[in-house]
Amino acid sequence: MTHRLLRVALTALLVAAPTAALGSTEDPGAPAVVVTTAPEDVVTWFAEQGPRALTAAELDAPGQLTVGAPRPVARWTEAYLTGEDTDEVAEQAAEWVAPVLRQVQDMTEPVAVVHAAEDGGLELVDVVPDALLAETVADAPEDAVLVADDTVEGWFQLLDGEVRPVSEGARGVLQGSLPPDVFQTFLSGWHGESGTASPRAAEQEDDAALSPLVPVGIIVVGAVVAWLLVRHYRRADSRIAADVHAGLEPPPPGEESPGEDAAAPVER
Repeated sequence: MTHRLLRVALTALLVAAPTAALGSTEDPGAPAVVVTTAPEDVVTWFAEQGPRALTAAELDAPGQLTVGAPRPVARWTEAYLTGEDTDEVAEQAAEWVAPVLRQVQDMTEPVAVVHAAEDGGLELVDVVPDALLAETVADAPEDAVLVADDTVEGWFQLLDGEVRPVSEGARGVLQGSLPPDVFQTFLSGWHGESGTASPRAAEQEDDAALSPLVPVGIIVVGAVVAWLLVRHYRRADSRIAADVHAGLEPPPPGEESPGEDAAAPVER
């Protein structure tokens, strides 16, 4: 009975923990401005300057490479980095990125991205040879937000209320995905803000999501164990008291006590 009650209490705790940890705002991770299509001048720049950037980057077989449609790039908001407002996670920057696709027979293979920024005119920032990032940029749904982070040298995606790594650099500091409010604790530490967590600590995202509930779990389990122990000892005390009381009572009329039977003479 005791073990079964303990298992029930622990199961209830583990089921409730992820639900509480994932609780967030109505629209977590939404950038301040959502732009899903690139302006015409940006599309034109990537069509003209993208192939030239690939040649300068010395990618293999440039004749088999094409530059896809550009997408907007976002950056973390200052309020999010400092923890003042974890609802406004990212905002659009004057930057754009387009996937580089390699044509292999009847299939296209993402191999890199072309990154450009506006500074009095659109200029090339870099060609990033990251197949994972290129695939994400090429296949991302319209409501996905791509966030570049120069501090950790990684790219992240905000989608379905979670932060996900979408480049090799980002996967070096984050495995899996995290709610924005939990991820902010690690991010602020990397940026030298309020936190002190190391980048590798984000690999323990499951533990991080549950950590605020650990003290509550300890209290709940401790209370259950204490209640079971008290109940057990009360039952034991009741049985002892009943046995003692039964030994002190005289036997009913017509019955002899064991002592009297032992003292009776033996007939021959």
